[in-house]
Amino acid sequence: MASIGAVVAVGAKAVNEATEALKTTAMTEQILKNTGLAASVSSKQIGDLAMQISNLTGIDDEQVQAASNVLLGFQGLVPAGKDAQATLANLTQVATDLGARLGKDPAAAAKVLGKALADPAKGVAALYRDWE
Repeated sequence: MASIGAVVAVGAKAVNEATEALKTTAMTEQILKNTGLAASVSSKQIGDLAMQISNLTGIDDEQVQAASNVLLGFQGLVPAGKDAQATLANLTQVATDLGARLGKDPAAAAKVLGKALADPAKGVAALYRDWE
């Protein structure tokens, strides 16, 4: 009996994780479409990036991809064209590291980082205020 319950629990967890991955990917695709960056970077590339960072940091890949999604939402932060993927990779890594260092999730750190980079004068003040 206990082993059947364990199998069901593992199966339920796998279904929940797959559902979260699908939601996160759908959100990424919508953001890419809305921002016009779909020609510069794909949701698969962003998912692969999230998995790479997850493997290095131990942070869930959906959380890392959520940080990428937040960063993509800042107009002009990720340039269209050939530099989009590298820029997004660097920004996502910084947001993930910042979140880990400060005990926040990567998406929250990405929001603060995006604000700081979008308007540096206000952004530095926001960094101090948001992370005190």
